[in-house]
Amino acid sequence: MITLKLTLKFIKADLKRVILLFLLMVIGTAIFYFIIIGASSLENKIIRLSQNGAAELNVPFLLSNKEDLPEILSFNEEDLEELREELLEVEGIELVSYSFYSTFKRKGSQINLIGINFETGIDLFDFKENFLTYPHNNLPKSDYKVKEDYDFEGVIGTGLAIKINNELSETKAHYKDIVGEVITVNDPLNKKHKMKITGIVYTDIPSIKGNSIIVDIKTIEKMNLGLPTINRLEIRTSDKLKSSLLKRKVEPLIKEKLDERLTVFDWREDNPLIVNLVYVERVSLVMIQLLTAFAISIGIMNVLFIGVKGKTSQIGIIKAMGLKNSKTVNVFLNQTLIISLFSIIIGLFLGYFLTIQFQELFQTSDGLPLIMMNKNILNRHALITFLALFTFSLLGSILPLLSVKRMKIIDIITSE
Repeated sequence: MITLKLTLKFIKADLKRVILLFLLMVIGTAIFYFIIIGASSLENKIIRLSQNGAAELNVPFLLSNKEDLPEILSFNEEDLEELREELLEVEGIELVSYSFYSTFKRKGSQINLIGINFETGIDLFDFKENFLTYPHNNLPKSDYKVKEDYDFEGVIGTGLAIKINNELSETKAHYKDIVGEVITVNDPLNKKHKMKITGIVYTDIPSIKGNSIIVDIKTIEKMNLGLPTINRLEIRTSDKLKSSLLKRKVEPLIKEKLDERLTVFDWREDNPLIVNLVYVERVSLVMIQLLTAFAISIGIMNVLFIGVKGKTSQIGIIKAMGLKNSKTVNVFLNQTLIISLFSIIIGLFLGYFLTIQFQELFQTSDGLPLIMMNKNILNRHALITFLALFTFSLLGSILPLLSVKRMKIIDIITSE
């Protein structure tokens, strides 16, 4: 208890310098968080724009023949589920899901209809961030022809939403207000279906942002299109730059379990320039982070050194009173902990505020943020920021704390 009282007394005695350090750490933390989440979001955007779909590895169940029509392979559900479980055991794979891709038509224009399993593939298109965070959105049900006014439910991309809104006799104030509208689409057999819009996916993934509809894959099964209801395997990796390595691991397994003729497509193969840019961006980000963290540690070290130097006589009195070295050190360690914890936490909230403001100020023509960042402050970037800056703060306090520990009463008296 006495060490805490002494800590607060020392902070009060050197309040101006402590406040200055506190403010610098708050700003440094905010910048650190903003840079790390901004760089990560920009990297994701670049990669998404270059991918053929939402996953890093794609396996279409379709064989192209030069003479005949493409052959669509069909597999039983037990084999597919067994393969999925084995793939999820491979280190570096975070999501495996089966999908259905087909081309429908609406008013003469082609529409990509995508069926996904919302139980296993809800993160395939970042639904938790780009869909479920908006109150007007609801996941489509898997029902088919159970309602009188429409056949099934689906969600759409922003491009199609804007187009539908412009076609309405009374245009809505915002295209998100078309949720609940019913549109008519034609399947590959030219059969008409009425679909109720239950939400809008806010994403920059090209295959979704444009003329696209996403439905529950169980809805496809009930449509009786005369096609296999699963025609693609999609695999997301924890590190997108390691997809080529994972491809070499999973391709033999996929061919062994399903069909030798299948091909695993890796997004990196067609985007060597983008891969190099991402590597450069990552190296630059690490350098900026290290410089920011280093500056904070130097700031902590200077304040503590000045505090120790200015309080030499007080330290001597404390030691003369019989206070152990460890408790004397704790007085200054507590000072570091108090300044660091409060400044980093407040800095994180300031950085979070900056990300929200950035997304509000910089938007594309369809009202989407130029760079879509995580809307929840409880994310891995916040954790990395906290751990990195807190660690560097402690490192910056080592030398001042060692000088306190080495101080001897006789030396203090002599110096005075």
